[in-house]
Amino acid sequence: MSTYYCLIILALVTISIIVWRTQAVGMNWGTMASYPLSPPKLVKLLKSNNINKVKLFVANYDVLQALSGSNIAVTVAIPNTMLRSLNSSKKAAESWVHDNVTRYISTGGAGDRIEYVAVGDDPFLQSYGKQFHPFVTGAAASIQYALAKAKMDTNVKVVVPCSFDSFQSESNFPSRTHIRPHLNRPSKVPC
Repeated sequence: MSTYYCLIILALVTISIIVWRTQAVGMNWGTMASYPLSPPKLVKLLKSNNINKVKLFVANYDVLQALSGSNIAVTVAIPNTMLRSLNSSKKAAESWVHDNVTRYISTGGAGDRIEYVAVGDDPFLQSYGKQFHPFVTGAAASIQYALAKAKMDTNVKVVVPCSFDSFQSESNFPSRTHIRPHLNRPSKVPC
């Protein structure tokens, strides 16, 4: 058997093992595209490719309606531009949770499977500077409060997405990588 065929067989075996061991495959879903598919068609495409998790950068009515009953786990993101208002107003957080989470979840199982609310879109990205830093913790606390008030805090978790540039390393060793110092400090959470 030639080396070429041995490499192909090795690659197929490796891919099979990876696919067999993978429990979930996810996708980021934005609404800006040159040639967007309709949400129902995209949900069908996701399901046909066994993609069972999706992160929505913008909570969109048509997209959430299309995902309803699909059994695809959903993370709904809050845009960075909303962090300031959510930081300062629990009422704004309650309204956001109602409009983007509770109205799509059904106790009968036919609704969306929203598992996470992502507070911001990589709000600690270095290219943003520190413009969103003062609002992240308060916005996350307000969203957590709103989820608890809606009795959804045990099923829907609050997360803050962080890109790789939230970390720093003085070497090429992953074991010597740390969260950037100004991000790695306790925060006071307003109650």
